[in-house]
Amino acid sequence: MNSNWFDRLARDIARGMRRRDAVRLMAGSAVVAFFESSARPRWMRGAEPHLAQDPDCDGFRWPYYPGCANPVPKQNYTPSVNGCGPEGGVLGTGINAVPNSPYVGADFTQPCNGHDEGYGTCNKPKSETDEQFLKDMQAVCAGAYGGGGAINSIALMQCRNAATTYYKAVSTIGDDAYKAGQEAACDCCECKGAGGKCLSVPQYRMLQERVVVFCKFLQANPGFQPTQPLSIAGSGTGNAYHYSVGEMNALIPVCTNLLALINQIQP
Repeated sequence: MNSNWFDRLARDIARGMRRRDAVRLMAGSAVVAFFESSARPRWMRGAEPHLAQDPDCDGFRWPYYPGCANPVPKQNYTPSVNGCGPEGGVLGTGINAVPNSPYVGADFTQPCNGHDEGYGTCNKPKSETDEQFLKDMQAVCAGAYGGGGAINSIALMQCRNAATTYYKAVSTIGDDAYKAGQEAACDCCECKGAGGKCLSVPQYRMLQERVVVFCKFLQANPGFQPTQPLSIAGSGTGNAYHYSVGEMNALIPVCTNLLALINQIQP
């Protein structure tokens, strides 16, 4: 094994680690356990990670998955709209059983499109979108039949009843549509070892280097058993990392796993 591997990796971390080395560093179940990931890393399922340089995610941006702790808006995403009724019609037949105009003279197309946009807006609560949907439909009814008189009053009441029916439908059986909209609109922002919240990229790289520094020490001191806190010089001038006994005990299997991985990928 090349004994300079850790030196090169530490230098890479200091200036912005290459993806290849980042994958090498983060590979293995022991590393995942140490960083306390709340979900199985996406690269283990075929997705490729990257550092996200955007205001919504200061860690790693992954494709959205159910149970994501930190959903963030997908970049350059525009929700799709299709008026009233499910996209693709009933069971994908293209037949729309939910008319855009359930009552003559009142067109709910725009409120339905707004509802689609709400479901397709990452992190927007379902209840907020549903309530706005009802308000928008009621406004359509008022605009169509708000002129006064007995006939308009009856039509207004019937239009509002239709609006209430539409609202009850989405509020009671719209969960799957909302979940599908969120999945399409969101990515997942993940940072290992951050207690469910993202570290900044510099903080994350420092955490990576902290692991590398200890593993390099362990490599140079085989058989080391922690009995008291330890300070080890980092890559920067005057920079030192301090490790408790408990942390070192947790890191030893991580380093063992890393060294085994390095032996496999280094000639």
